[in-house]
Amino acid sequence: MIKKIASAVWAYLKDWRNLLSHSIVGVALVVIPLALPLPAWGRALAFVALVGLNTLRMTLSKRKKAAVSGIAAPGGTAAQASAPASGPATGEP
Repeated sequence: MIKKIASAVWAYLKDWRNLLSHSIVGVALVVIPLALPLPAWGRALAFVALVGLNTLRMTLSKRKKAAVSGIAAPGGTAAQASAPASGPATGEP
């Protein structure tokens, strides 16, 4: 379980877009409170939103790559698209 979590965190941090966005938000969270103080829950909410959006972006990117290469993506969308049609339209029962 710990190994799986560590692997997921490592994969998340290897993406340069994630590192860039976390760096920018990290600097902003240090600089902005000098001019406009944010409560701790506001900073935590910004961090959670950033992680959630980056995870969503990575998932959508992975699905898009899988669809382009013809590999079945989680959820079976590529497999369903390439499966032969059956039913009344093809004359099969």
